[in-house]
Amino acid sequence: MPQASVTQASVAVVGMACRYGGIEHPDAFWQRLQAPAPATEALRRMGPVQAGLAQFGIPPIYRDSINTIQLHLFEMAQQALEQAGLAEGGIDAEFTDVIFCTGFGLNRGYENFARIHAQQLAVEFAAAAVAEGEAETLGGPSAGDPSERLAAQLRQGLQRDFSATSHDKVGEMASSIPARIAAFFKLRGQSMALESLDGAGIQALLAACESLRQGRARAVLLLAAQGVESELMLDVLSSQGIAVRQQGATFAEDGLGGIGEGACALVLKACHAPEPRALAYLDGLYACQPGDEAGLAAQRTALCDRDLVYVDMLRNCCEARYANMLAATAAAVYRSDPLRMCYWGAAQNTTGYTYAASVLTGLVKALLVMRHRQVPPSRTADEPVARRFNDLLNLLLPSQAIPLGEGRIATLVAGEDLRGSAFGVRLSSEFPGAVEAAPAVDRADIAVLGMGACFGQAAGLDEYWDYLVGPADSFSALEGPRFLPQVYRHDDPAEPGSYYIGRASALPLGWLERVQADLAGQGYGAPQLAASTAAQEAAQGLAGRLLGGRVLAVTASNLTLAAEKLAACKYFRLQVEDSLRKTAVMQGLSDAAIRAGLVAVACRLAQQAAHIPALEQLAASGISRLVAEQFGLQAQCVAVEAACAGSLAAIDLAVNSLRAGRCDLALVSGVELPVNINDLCLCSSQRMLAPDLIATFSSEANGFTPGDGAATLVLSRRPLSAGDGPPVRALITALAGCTDSKSMIAPNSEGQIKAMQRALDQVAYDGDHIDFIETHGTGTRIGDQVEIASLARVYRPLPDRSRPLGALKTRFGHCFAAAGMASVIKVVLAMERGWLPANRLRPPINPHLQLAELGFDPLADAQAWPEPVAGPRRAAVNAFGTGGINFHLLLESSPSAATPKEPLDESLFERQRGSLAAARAGGVE
Repeated sequence: MPQASVTQASVAVVGMACRYGGIEHPDAFWQRLQAPAPATEALRRMGPVQAGLAQFGIPPIYRDSINTIQLHLFEMAQQALEQAGLAEGGIDAEFTDVIFCTGFGLNRGYENFARIHAQQLAVEFAAAAVAEGEAETLGGPSAGDPSERLAAQLRQGLQRDFSATSHDKVGEMASSIPARIAAFFKLRGQSMALESLDGAGIQALLAACESLRQGRARAVLLLAAQGVESELMLDVLSSQGIAVRQQGATFAEDGLGGIGEGACALVLKACHAPEPRALAYLDGLYACQPGDEAGLAAQRTALCDRDLVYVDMLRNCCEARYANMLAATAAAVYRSDPLRMCYWGAAQNTTGYTYAASVLTGLVKALLVMRHRQVPPSRTADEPVARRFNDLLNLLLPSQAIPLGEGRIATLVAGEDLRGSAFGVRLSSEFPGAVEAAPAVDRADIAVLGMGACFGQAAGLDEYWDYLVGPADSFSALEGPRFLPQVYRHDDPAEPGSYYIGRASALPLGWLERVQADLAGQGYGAPQLAASTAAQEAAQGLAGRLLGGRVLAVTASNLTLAAEKLAACKYFRLQVEDSLRKTAVMQGLSDAAIRAGLVAVACRLAQQAAHIPALEQLAASGISRLVAEQFGLQAQCVAVEAACAGSLAAIDLAVNSLRAGRCDLALVSGVELPVNINDLCLCSSQRMLAPDLIATFSSEANGFTPGDGAATLVLSRRPLSAGDGPPVRALITALAGCTDSKSMIAPNSEGQIKAMQRALDQVAYDGDHIDFIETHGTGTRIGDQVEIASLARVYRPLPDRSRPLGALKTRFGHCFAAAGMASVIKVVLAMERGWLPANRLRPPINPHLQLAELGFDPLADAQAWPEPVAGPRRAAVNAFGTGGINFHLLLESSPSAATPKEPLDESLFERQRGSLAAARAGGVE
């Protein structure tokens, strides 16, 4: 049962670690800070990792599949956790979250996409080479089609030269990094990866503090890393006007300090009294969405008062804009005391601009200032300072170290991210004291005000419901140029770079491009178009009825979108050509045949777009910005990845933010379109996919069928929904998670049980009051068995009836990051209609699950959902992800829960459905 908190915890920083170009640890960072010097290189790369993979429990089968940044972060985590006293019980591992801040894509994602994309190039190379008369060299006509044989050899060569493994799908995921770290150090809280351009660090800090102060976590391991995995990053940032190769110091004209690689870790701990291991205490932080000038001024004033001795300012912009940021911050610093001795600097002078790691890098420097009670030089004695900065009142940029003496001191890390959202983080040397909490806000139910969806062949909520209650599923054949079955489809799962399934639940991309023609014309990809379509439906009926205020837009997705991977492909051209050439030589092809093959490859590559996509088109958090635009709102924009539990992780982040009062409205989206050649091939190489169709609860269960999906929820704190606000469709009463697994792909019953129990601990009722459970239901024998066994441990049989279990993946497939959103929306629709749709089961039901004996009904037939005699309808939703990322959500019906009675503007969706009907007639393309 929940306990009403009386005081809100303070947050101490109890561990830190860092690594940058030529800097291996915090002490080395401090030494470098003492002797500032102009950068000799614009790009500062981290050195090699000293530890081996085995040291951190990485099995040999995974070692070629993981991202290079993983080992850096293992070492950072180890150092920070050791300082925090993990081994001595200094932090509670059972309730320690792991949040990883990332930006541009990771190397394995780029490499895997380039390799699979090159399979088609291998076919074209082979055809051109054979056309040069090489059939006899390849064995002659009697040995079969020489072009097919050569293409097979070329594809094998690509597998070899790109170090392909059967675990590449799991290995490339950003969320696998925090999950692996949580598993190795036995941290059983939640884990996720987070992206928000170069503001990822502030969004992670806000999420961590909200969880800590509400008692959801007791410690949080924050990780941030940015490597230059491709020249794409440099080209994209350059196109944004960022001088990525500029060597000038931060306070010089147009100085950015150049790009730098970096990795860092901080351990935060909730405390109600002074913490012996504290390096400093978080004494305030803010992030203001663009345009909120009044809120920003108030926040700056609050954080810049009293005891402030050092300000570290992130720079990612031109001199004029940076000067404006400095001037506004300086005005707040010197408001009460114009003669205050406060010094200014920028960590990136030493590390370079580390993009996703920038905010935490600034915090590491601020912590070092507090540890050593000294401000290091911000510039060399003869270093020129831009006139704009010299003209700022009291802007002290020391050219030598400044001792700070004894007593209470505070530091500030501030700036703006690339979207113009201003932020600040204040650190204090002394315990700030207990803060009064508001229990009513801490545990407030969260209202679902609006919903929108497009899953597979279903355009909008009505069609989604029709598929759920009707006789059909959303699966269709994988045909045409979108799926290139003649190149990639192969019945043998062992065939390199291929997929072996013939059907999936695919969104018709042609339909999306027609209904979102403006966005498609601007160069946005399918995930953005799908999310915008869902958001437009969610906005229907809410226009003018949403109370204004602070808005958080958070999207669950794969953090490296297909558009970014495709844009990075051109940087692998030489590696692809070298691989094809090497294999062709091994096969004995003539120089003329090899030249013909390479010309064919060059012609194909020349057809690809040569322009550099805009940053917002590549970033997953850009989807959040587009979603907010559909509502006409400015928002803080974040994207999260938590494998297949991503949607519930995103909802959890939003719920915490609403309860903490950081935002008044949350727009939560889940979008992933895994029915694409790249994901089909990667999942096939690990035998994840069902050869026929997903068969949840069946003896024939042997994998899942992928499905495309996008959805948006509009959430608010319940009091904001009363009066003139829109009707409440449902209430989110609890949500909890736990990271615990037997391996990266094997589920663990204990972790699932903990997530369920933690959710039930937040509410005033027990599992007997849950009428219905929407399962994760991925359709593998071990997955089904573990999930049912976990449910049985928490949800005992009801005395008068069986408890129904939902399995919507049997109709729409597995939508990866969007899967949890599909589950939540299904439950809300079922509550409103008082009807539980049947699962599309594929017999026979697995007798080893013992569903009937455990009191569960697999819902072979639809049934009414009766109104309870007392209280609302209540349901639970499971979502489990790779690496043991487990979430459990509790929902209940609202007193006003009924299908909205207000007439909606149906014109948009009538156009969409008409366009979708045309798309169906022409296939899923």
